[in-house]
Amino acid sequence: MKYLTLLLLLHYFTAGLCLAQENNAIDYRNLIRNSENQDFAKVTAPREFVFPHDHGEHPDYKIEWWYLTGHLHNINDASQKWGYQITFFRFALSPDVTPEDQHKDWQSNQVYAAHFALTDINNNKHFQFERFSRPALGLAGVTNQPLTVWQDNWVLSSENSKDLFPAKLYAQDTDADYGTVAIDFNLINSKPIVLQGDRGFSKKSNTQGNASYYYSYTRIATDGSITIGDNRFQVSGDSWLDREWGSSSLDTNQVGWDWFALQLENNQELMYYRLRSDNEIHNRQHESSQGLWVFNDGTSQRLFPQDVNVAPLEFWQSNTGQKFPIKWQIKIPSLNVDITVDAEIKDQLWKKRLKYWEGAMIVTGSHKGRGYLELSGY
Repeated sequence: MKYLTLLLLLHYFTAGLCLAQENNAIDYRNLIRNSENQDFAKVTAPREFVFPHDHGEHPDYKIEWWYLTGHLHNINDASQKWGYQITFFRFALSPDVTPEDQHKDWQSNQVYAAHFALTDINNNKHFQFERFSRPALGLAGVTNQPLTVWQDNWVLSSENSKDLFPAKLYAQDTDADYGTVAIDFNLINSKPIVLQGDRGFSKKSNTQGNASYYYSYTRIATDGSITIGDNRFQVSGDSWLDREWGSSSLDTNQVGWDWFALQLENNQELMYYRLRSDNEIHNRQHESSQGLWVFNDGTSQRLFPQDVNVAPLEFWQSNTGQKFPIKWQIKIPSLNVDITVDAEIKDQLWKKRLKYWEGAMIVTGSHKGRGYLELSGY
């Protein structure tokens, strides 16, 4: 669920505002409803996925991302915990460049961006970094079989040409106060791939083309190291990978979304995105909201608005006055689910060129676990 983020990045890049001041106001709703460049490929129906090819890029579509989140603990002190998020974005400025030209020097119509965040739960600290680039001079790009997605020295790379896993994930940057912040992970998939929506066809509204192709790996065994300043920690835990691509956006009566990706202690997972409407019916939940419950054997069950009761319990207010719901109750009566999803730390607001809240969460109640929450449109 990264349409908002990606289209805002596109706005900054094409407007030449990559060094814009934070007080520049943007009405993102006008951006995500932009209907120009209709020559991009559209997501209009289910398709047959072809792997490992579909792990790579799809330049006929406007927007695309490789999105990883996870929770890790110190293998020498399990009470020491971190959450992380890294997203690699690809988006096209126009649909009229031939495939052989898409990576040709500065003539490429592709733009790449990436976000990297590390939440130090014990020390109530949220590190965040962002990067933008054309694919010129090898600064960013995607290759397939084996898959490599990179933005300078932030890299997701598969170790073989037949499958995505095992894979490596590396990112390093510099925080003004703490110095080096880095992750260096080994990724091994623990459960089968799941196709979101209707066989991977994820509708965002009833308008033709407002959809994405969307699949997930919901449980990825992760180990390696986290570096913060002069301290390097050996860690272990689980990650989640989302892949989406498409060209269209939201309808005029949709104002944002709340996206949950939860990994539970009984080896089950929940993905649910609550699209918010501009009316008050059904707790502002749009009829296109949907999700997936993944059982411990890898089988799954689709979820619709009538199956899921989602309600905010607590809000956190930023210094700009925005209020973000960071504690929730989720009930799924048919699955005997009644859980509370609460932020590990309250301030996990993205404070670079964009403003959205995304952070590490803890799950309590009928099921226990951890996960990630993304909030847009507040």
